[in-house]
Amino acid sequence: MRLGPRTRLFLEVLVTTGFDTLNTVCRPSSRLIEGCGWDSSDQLRKQLARLERNGLLSYERTEGKGNWVLSLTEKGLAVANDGIVPEERWNRDWNGKWHLFSFDLPSASRKMRNQLGDWLDLNRFGRLQGSVRVSPWFESSWRIALEEMKIPSSSLILFEGEPHSLSSDFAVVTDAWDFPAINHGYQKYIAYLESSIAEEVVSGGLEDWLFEENRLWRAAFERDPFLPSKLLPEDYLGKRAYELRKRKLAQLTLVRP
Repeated sequence: MRLGPRTRLFLEVLVTTGFDTLNTVCRPSSRLIEGCGWDSSDQLRKQLARLERNGLLSYERTEGKGNWVLSLTEKGLAVANDGIVPEERWNRDWNGKWHLFSFDLPSASRKMRNQLGDWLDLNRFGRLQGSVRVSPWFESSWRIALEEMKIPSSSLILFEGEPHSLSSDFAVVTDAWDFPAINHGYQKYIAYLESSIAEEVVSGGLEDWLFEENRLWRAAFERDPFLPSKLLPEDYLGKRAYELRKRKLAQLTLVRP
């Protein structure tokens, strides 16, 4: 589902700040209204109703103005961050098996190749070679997605296994994903957040700050495979960046006193 920049930002803030602050950041007095570019709480209510109609948000109205009980649906969670909840990915158990995906599509099937490439990137497959991708886990939903792409079964194959004496899990990780580039993105993101003070951000324009924050976050986020913790390089900065993001977004979107 395609989302406008304000809607994606709004959902990302809700996911990142957590369900304990979900209703706080959505109150009419919340700074998030200003940060997402809405002029009033009425515009926010219209947006919430639109998200509810699209199945992204459960919006329960209670007695009293501004008393809303909100929760993101499974669909909303998937759309907000490409279906990725970083803590869940980092804490996920890994059985030590790699899933190797190999495909061979003719150059004449450019549309199908591009569609498959976009899907592999979205699902954070690492690239060992141009047509050989790898993932530490297997999702049952992949079968449905591949069937919908109508890729001939003779053109792709999926292996499960583990490296032997000529390689290692660490070698697979460093070969398949560009962690120096991932860390570089997180370094820029962390520097941006650490140079900002809440009061200065609000007085200087929260909307501009949030959209720049989101741009820098997405630049690192979209490269990151969010591997299980045991597979992450020691100098990986994703966890530090994510914890800083949670604190900063919660701080900046609190209800005004």
